[in-house]
Amino acid sequence: MSSSVGYSYSYVDVEAMACRSLRIEIAGHAARTRVLRAQARRLRGAGRDAAAGRLARPAAGAGSTELSALAASYRMQVESAERELAGLQAAKWASLLAAPAGPAWPAVELSATGELARSRVAGTRDQGSAPRGSATAGGEPAAAQVVAADRLIASELGRCDAADLESLQRLRAEISSASTTRRARLAFAELEVAVADSIRRRRSAEEVEQVRASLLELVEYALPEERPLLRPMIEEAVDPGELSAVVGQAAARADLILARDAVAEAAADALREIGCDVGDDFAALLTGQSETVVSFGDGWAAGYGLLVKLPADSGRMMAAVVKREGTAASVSADEAVQRQFCDRGLQRWTGSLHGRGVVLADEQRMEPGRLPVAAIPAKRWPAGPTTARRTTTTSKSRESTRPAAMERPL
Repeated sequence: MSSSVGYSYSYVDVEAMACRSLRIEIAGHAARTRVLRAQARRLRGAGRDAAAGRLARPAAGAGSTELSALAASYRMQVESAERELAGLQAAKWASLLAAPAGPAWPAVELSATGELARSRVAGTRDQGSAPRGSATAGGEPAAAQVVAADRLIASELGRCDAADLESLQRLRAEISSASTTRRARLAFAELEVAVADSIRRRRSAEEVEQVRASLLELVEYALPEERPLLRPMIEEAVDPGELSAVVGQAAARADLILARDAVAEAAADALREIGCDVGDDFAALLTGQSETVVSFGDGWAAGYGLLVKLPADSGRMMAAVVKREGTAASVSADEAVQRQFCDRGLQRWTGSLHGRGVVLADEQRMEPGRLPVAAIPAKRWPAGPTTARRTTTTSKSRESTRPAAMERPL
């Protein structure tokens, strides 16, 4: 039971946050697909572009169900681009091995997906003709290193950077033409390092652009005045991941403002439910002035109401029973209204707020009669009852305010 209350609040629009996460995911998938297709274009050569599928861009007002389905389609597009690139790399590798200056030892054949198909070793070999560590032309030690190299390539080619295929083939040729087992092993060690570096380079290129696209998406949820400052920083960054915290904080600042607006709208609707005369401008006044007065309606003593406070940047909301200055009332009458608010209004009001996504945590409660009812000057009270207009901020309306300019094509 209380006539004056203070709460800390939190507000999360579950639908809007789900839409945000899905849009960020979609942006990342689209960026990764662009990187994969760029590598594929280099392998195909100019004028030989494949007919790449294009996916619909997310509509500005799309909900989480639509975006979830679209995200799944984008994931499939990434997988398709990976398969296409793997096939092109396998074909390019085969063409490099078939070149006139190819290696002395025949290569392991690769399937279109980069998998080991079969090995073939031409000719007969005199396994005892070359001692260990000596020249290996036609000897088993060289063949073993070549087979190991081809197995490594068969296993990892699809993860390598397409730009590295020729340098990897040269290392493979060095292994097959090595004059000693030691030189063959050293060349194979170089190949292992080169393959690992190539995989790391390709993964980094994909991740950098994926992070860049995700941050460019997230920045659209920052305050409008901050977006023009953040976008070029993200676009020009060598490692955009270093800006993740900066962009996240910018989005969080905007979220606080949106949350406060949503809490003000929810408070207006909740006050209507307990019988207060809430004008259409209540939420705007509350967020603009950080406090406003609302009159109790029918069923309440005349001249009384609630002072509602919503301080900026504090995450707190307060409410207290007040009376219009000049209202003739005794201390007992004041306490009776305070008790009525506790008994009839407070629980319904907080319950209604909770039902609208506002989570409250008690910080202050004053028992009826413990403090006198404050008298508020008449000029701070609403002019009179107005037709209640429900203006609850919904997840759809919040989502639809998002700029369409964020949409990035594949």
